[in-house]
This record gives sequence, structure tokens and C-alpha cells, in this order.
Amino acid sequence: MSSLASSNLCVICMDNFKHSGNSTCSTRCGHLFHEHCIQTWRISSTKCPICKKEYRSIVKLFLNFDDNKIEGINKLLIESHDIEKRFIQLGEQYIIIRREFNNLNKKISKSSPGKIDFIMHLSDKCSVTMNKVWKALKQNKILLQDADKKITKLSGFADDDIKDAPALRKQCTDIS
Repeated sequence: MSSLASSNLCVICMDNFKHSGNSTCSTRCGHLFHEHCIQTWRISSTKCPICKKEYRSIVKLFLNFDDNKIEGINKLLIESHDIEKRFIQLGEQYIIIRREFNNLNKKISKSSPGKIDFIMHLSDKCSVTMNKVWKALKQNKILLQDADKKITKLSGFADDDIKDAPALRKQCTDIS
């Protein structure tokens, strides 16, 4: 899983904009570079290092990073990933228990009457366990949805902005 802050790299020097202490600039096409990196690049080429479009001017940018927001989002992403893994594990456990339950039911029909009570007892335990797993799956689903809501809230996206998320992700990809 990549950090949000680590995706903000100058593709020329591969240094993070946030931690470099260097000025950040943008070409006309919108790609970001350190000022000294793009100035050095410009000596040999007037084309953007990423998209190869011609550019005549460079615009200096002043970037502000909210570390708390980024750390909060990263923490929620990790938490969401962990909940999703647990949800998948519980689903797999549910399938295994369901198979065992079905096998026990088959054995019940083939068993002698003395063993039926014992098997019924095991069947009841299996049902209780399956119900617990099912409840845990539902709870994890709710937790996963809550984590997704928190991520969206911390990301600062309004409902209308969520529609723009694919374009914003593409811009982030273009920047990095």
C-alpha cells in the first residue's frame, strides 16, 4: 500500500516535493517538478519529461501538505484493509463450517439411533458457531462501510466531488 505523501515525487530527481525543501513548478501541461530540476531539463529539451508536450513557461507553485489528514487517511486505509481481510477470512470459515454442517447432516441420516443425539448436539454447536460467524461477517461489513465513509470524509470530498475521483486519481498518477 502506498502512502499519499509518497505519490508526490518529482519524476526527474525522484525526490518528494514535501521533504525536499525545493521550490515546486508546473509546466503548461500541469505536471509538477522541482524548479531546479525542470530548469536543468529545459537546457536540453523544451518538452515535458512526462507527456512530451512543448512548454514555453514554468509556473511556480506553493504546495501545502496537511500531515494529520494524510496520516489519518493512511491509518483508515490500513484499518479498512485489515477489516476487509478479516471479512474474507470469516467468509472462508463460514464456508468450511457450512460444509462440515452438511457432512454431519449426511452422517446423521446414516447413523444408528444411539449416535443421533450426539450428532444432533454437534449439529447444534455447529449452528451456533455458524450464527456467530455470520454475525461477525455482518459486523465487519458495517465496520468496512464506516471506514470507507471516514476515508471519504477525511479526504475532504463532497458528494459531488466523488464523481470527480477517477479524474483526480488520474491526475495524481500523472503527477507521480
